[in-house]
Amino acid sequence: MIKLLLSAGLALYIGQTPPSPTPSSAPAQSPQQPVERDLFVKQAAEQPAKPRGVPRGYAVVVGIGTYKNLDASKSLLFSESDAEAVYRALISKEAGGFPAENVHKLIGPQATLANFTHEIEEWLPSVAKDGDRVIVYFAGHGFSPDHKGYLALYDIDPHNYEQTGYPMARLGTKLQLIKAQDKVLLVDACHSSKITTGVGEDTSSASEDLNTELGRISPSFLTFAAARETESSFEDASLGGGSGLFTYYLVRGLQGEADQAPCDGIVTADELVEYVRENVRQYAQKRGRSQNPVEHGDFQPTLVMSLSQRCGSGSPASTSTSNLGDLIVEANLDQTDVYIDDKLIGKASPSTPLRVPGLTAGMHEITGVHKGYENDSKHIAILPGHEQSVKVRMLYPREYKKKSLMLMEDGEKILYSKKSAFDITQIYGARSQNNESFKSAEELFKQAIAEDDRNARAFYDLGLTQLYLSDSEASLKSLTAAVKLDPTYVEARQQLAGQLIESGDPDEAIRQLTEVTRAEPDNAQAYAFLSRSYYDKGIWDRSVEAASRAISLAPKTELAYLWRGAAKREIAAETPRGPVRQSRYQDAKDDFQHFITATTISNSAFSQFAFYAIGFGVGSRNHADRKVSYDAMQSVAYLGLCDCESKLGNPLRATEFCQEALQRDSKDPVAYFLLGNAYRDTFNRKPDRTLLLKARDSYVHMLALNSDMNESDHAKKYIEQIDALLPRVK
Repeated sequence: MIKLLLSAGLALYIGQTPPSPTPSSAPAQSPQQPVERDLFVKQAAEQPAKPRGVPRGYAVVVGIGTYKNLDASKSLLFSESDAEAVYRALISKEAGGFPAENVHKLIGPQATLANFTHEIEEWLPSVAKDGDRVIVYFAGHGFSPDHKGYLALYDIDPHNYEQTGYPMARLGTKLQLIKAQDKVLLVDACHSSKITTGVGEDTSSASEDLNTELGRISPSFLTFAAARETESSFEDASLGGGSGLFTYYLVRGLQGEADQAPCDGIVTADELVEYVRENVRQYAQKRGRSQNPVEHGDFQPTLVMSLSQRCGSGSPASTSTSNLGDLIVEANLDQTDVYIDDKLIGKASPSTPLRVPGLTAGMHEITGVHKGYENDSKHIAILPGHEQSVKVRMLYPREYKKKSLMLMEDGEKILYSKKSAFDITQIYGARSQNNESFKSAEELFKQAIAEDDRNARAFYDLGLTQLYLSDSEASLKSLTAAVKLDPTYVEARQQLAGQLIESGDPDEAIRQLTEVTRAEPDNAQAYAFLSRSYYDKGIWDRSVEAASRAISLAPKTELAYLWRGAAKREIAAETPRGPVRQSRYQDAKDDFQHFITATTISNSAFSQFAFYAIGFGVGSRNHADRKVSYDAMQSVAYLGLCDCESKLGNPLRATEFCQEALQRDSKDPVAYFLLGNAYRDTFNRKPDRTLLLKARDSYVHMLALNSDMNESDHAKKYIEQIDALLPRVK
């Protein structure tokens, strides 16, 4: 039997994103006093000149509030939200500047010993290179039952700490082995300078031993801990809406407050250490506590920690404590978001004011934001060394000028008409038939904005209309304006994220969607969009995680099945041949099949899917049209099914699905390549000249569409093989 086989050594990268060119409830506590982040482990008797550039960075962020094997009384209120705040600061383009895929986050039950070990001992060494920076942040409990420091991960067993805790000495050794120019360990845990709590014994000598150990194991990188060896690390419910003292000032410093004179737009390690240490010390001292963050290691003082938009012009500034004042923000409504100088600081409520210490002296804009109400903004002068209070009052329901509303409502009658793009019966109609009505709606929304430029809803409607008209650049500007005017406008953020994805900026989409999920943790659609964003970044595991979260919240979130299937297929492609690989392809196939079944026009779920198809085309950045978006996503699903069936040894089924994909996108080179593979594999089972010619024709079509892809070289080799075989095949 004549068989057409892959040439030895050929590797296929079908449809994969190319690798990057660069590598349970906590107990209620009084908000009046800081609370110690202590964990007392009872040991059983039988047991023991500033740089201008910013280097590429990788980070692991860990936050644990409740523990699997510890009593609820040992829970921490804010360590998990602290870790989320550090994550947001690191991925913010105004602060850390880390790409989202370079920051791995382990929160709560995710922060197991196995997961933490994988991140520190496998992932970081595999990605960090010479010249990079690596940051590890930990918020939670630490302990020292035998004069040795351990981090307490989620599944710590206090009676088996040697097997279930992560030794500090081991962490230091593993970090030293990572090939990075700069390495930083940030720890907000009780007695964190030695990563310990008491164990019912005199800890003075143990503290000295552990402090010496910490200095010994980390001589080549910066270790910055929340407190001295004899002190506790505190968290305070009134600080920034609830935070650990150390992390609160750490985030503020990373956001630019630590950029000291001469202010040059870069926050260095020296600046960050000085800012955090002094502010934490003073805040604790004013409340009768003692907490002094301490650094260890022989690090470069000019080590770049973050960017600073506050002083990008190089204008002189000073953030010394003599030039700082405190602010207390009160609110008349629960859970009022407080922004200071356009940065979200935290939430204030009538019973829990928001304490914001360490503000630079001078004028600041304080804005209270609450869904359904007009924003309340005030300009406050902060005086050095003084504490000042301000109250934001959410009194007026969000209203717009009457004429603006009338114009907007007239536009919405067109935009949301059943005869426009929201009617599923029109999805295959000619888009040009709706263009004139969309242009009329666009003009009405522009007039509404001219009447009232605070009308966030009009900006949102305008952005959608411009999206239908394929004016992506204008749509981005309008949706951005809607979010700027109303930061609580979740729908605007989601559509903005969709446009950011389609414009090729998944990083900013992830930042926007992170804010959406912060405001609405149960927003299934936001997690589905996050899955797509992570998929575009090539972060397959996080794409699967976000999609699974969406599906758990709302099983009919169809987009989540599409992108979960796509990410699972990429994971399967990277898995060694064997049963696990086959199982992963089957899982991906199941998700693709679910998506196709659920999004057929006859299915009752299609209407909701059709709405969220806006701005989520595939393979092109101009898929605003419903039909194009719908066909593009159906093509992705059928293409995924084709590849999965091929890998599962079903070439006839693969052929059918590839043909379905090409019916929806006749210019997809990967679809032709996979179709060629399916014909080739069918020929290998039953030699037939027709199949061989069809395989050749598919590869030729692929090369005509794109001869520069990774698959193109393989297609050329297959054509050579086919041409050599054809004379011998009848």
